[in-house]
Amino acid sequence: MTDYNTAPVGLKEISPEEFSRGIFHYCKDAWESKQVRGENVFDLQMIPLPYDEAKKKDLGYAIMRDWYDREKKRNRPKAIIRFCRYGLDEDWIKFENAFAAQFAGDNS
Repeated sequence: MTDYNTAPVGLKEISPEEFSRGIFHYCKDAWESKQVRGENVFDLQMIPLPYDEAKKKDLGYAIMRDWYDREKKRNRPKAIIRFCRYGLDEDWIKFENAFAAQFAGDNS
């Protein structure tokens, strides 16, 4: 895991649909919370994937509460909520392929 005030590697915004699909399929562990300070300032509710291989690669989903307007150098009147995932794209591809392979040929 990263230091408390740094964003996780590969943090990027995703659609609400991708977020809800991923949460439903993969996440069951406790959420983590952190406030990121750096180029941008925001709160993250991080949901790490519970699988051993995913934990090694630090993969997960997050809800970002973007409350600071860097341009105006003040808090926004209303926070912007963004759905994200974190981890490197190539690690996500490997994880999703391995996860799908577990169910290949399962006709139950």
